[in-house]
Amino acid sequence: MFRKTGSDSSVQAIKTLIKSEMGRIAGGAILAITGIFSGAVTTPALACEETLVVAYQGSDAGKLTIAVNDVVLLRDNPGSFANFVVPSLLLEGENTLRVRLVADEAAADTEGQPSAKAEVFNACQGTFPEAPGQNPDVIGEISLDKAGEMVIPFRISGLPAYGYLSAEPSDDAGLLEAIARLRKAASDGDIAEYMTYLTPLKNDLVTIEGMPADLLEGMANDLLGGDYKVSDPGELSLHPVIGGRAYQVATAGGDGPLIFEPKDPGNQDLLDKLAQAGIWIKTDAGWKILRH
Repeated sequence: MFRKTGSDSSVQAIKTLIKSEMGRIAGGAILAITGIFSGAVTTPALACEETLVVAYQGSDAGKLTIAVNDVVLLRDNPGSFANFVVPSLLLEGENTLRVRLVADEAAADTEGQPSAKAEVFNACQGTFPEAPGQNPDVIGEISLDKAGEMVIPFRISGLPAYGYLSAEPSDDAGLLEAIARLRKAASDGDIAEYMTYLTPLKNDLVTIEGMPADLLEGMANDLLGGDYKVSDPGELSLHPVIGGRAYQVATAGGDGPLIFEPKDPGNQDLLDKLAQAGIWIKTDAGWKILRH
């Protein structure tokens, strides 16, 4: 069952949310994130198993957006609290970090000029990332002292053989129709049809990350089993990511196009909302979900 954590920001609450929502966390990030949070409450392992992380810190006067390889990881985030995100789709060789900062007009009179910092670094699983400027092994960093946008390259190598790395760029023809069919399958509770859309994600999780083969299907049973309904996402935007190999699909609020909400809004045991199917890739079998 997917559980609601509300505003509780404790490590245990975050771990619970991650465990229950693994299906919408990108393949390489699943083990990375669980490893990082494990280190927040247990003794880190002596050996460093690296995972790439983006640490960031904005300001109360602005809203921060972060993208890696054009995949938006953080959208219009307000406030000065330091935090981090884990990139979901990396490329062998050159990658890009994009940071956009817009002024928060409501805070302009009291908070002054917006600012932001972000850095890409190799973190050890089992340790908690620090604020920008305090992490080791930084391979790319951005600092903004006013509203604006900056893009920098960074290089990595030795990635696992993720399926998308060998994919060719494509257009978005037929993508909206595929999303409509996925939403219908979810609305009808058709788990078999729903699962056919998850093949690229499942392949990466099982063959590369070693996740149990039945993990995604178990989560599908939870979601499509009766407590949730599929809500209308409204108008969707489509934009190419990782060099046009895939497309990120987002609602006006930045959610993925498959949105689950509780049938009973008063049920405190359920999440208020769960959005899926954010990144799609065209395969020989049609459009499929690459990452939630």
